[in-house]
Amino acid sequence: MIEALRNALVHSYSLVNIPSNQDHNENSRHIFTLSAFEDTPLIRYPDISWDGNFNNKTQNRSTTVQTNRLFDEIELIVQNVRAGVRDGSIKSRIKLPELKARYTIRR
Repeated sequence: MIEALRNALVHSYSLVNIPSNQDHNENSRHIFTLSAFEDTPLIRYPDISWDGNFNNKTQNRSTTVQTNRLFDEIELIVQNVRAGVRDGSIKSRIKLPELKARYTIRR
């Protein structure tokens, strides 16, 4: 589901993910609602999966993501990866210069 949200934001600059590859199952198809309300769970799946029909944009078909919690989880993952790299428990197949070129902003 996180990959589907990423794809919606990156590929169509929207909150809708409809996989262009028909081999993807319908679980990859989502219409998202982003929430900052603290009482919202990290991810709330719809009662009825969205069928890809834009006329069916009702709340009970939308996958809701609580953005504050998502960002907290991402930050925790980054901290854990950094710690793993430092203590040697995580090794990368990609060399450091390529990692920096791909994923960092130069200052």
